[in-house]
Amino acid sequence: MARMPDPAVRQRWQRLIRSYDDTDCSIAEFCELHEVSTASFYAWRRRLKSGDHADGFLKVEIAQVRPVPNYATTVHFGCGTRIEVDSRDTETLLHIVDRLRRDDQGANA
Repeated sequence: MARMPDPAVRQRWQRLIRSYDDTDCSIAEFCELHEVSTASFYAWRRRLKSGDHADGFLKVEIAQVRPVPNYATTVHFGCGTRIEVDSRDTETLLHIVDRLRRDDQGANA
């Protein structure tokens, strides 16, 4: 099983890539200034631009609630996984949405 990267590392690279975008430095100069390898810079830039979420949650779609009497709401994950939640169970739905929102905000920090 693949090891899950530290979210702080991802956030640091997000900040570094954004910081580079605001400079006139070459990548080599920027990497030397920030004491990171150019290979790591390119790898992280590619990973962040491709939307690689291997170390976090994927974007999901929440299907419309089916008509009564079936109260299930289906959540479709980008990887193909689906879960069904009783839409009357608002506590569970709110917990899922809150968790996804927090994880998405952490990935975009």
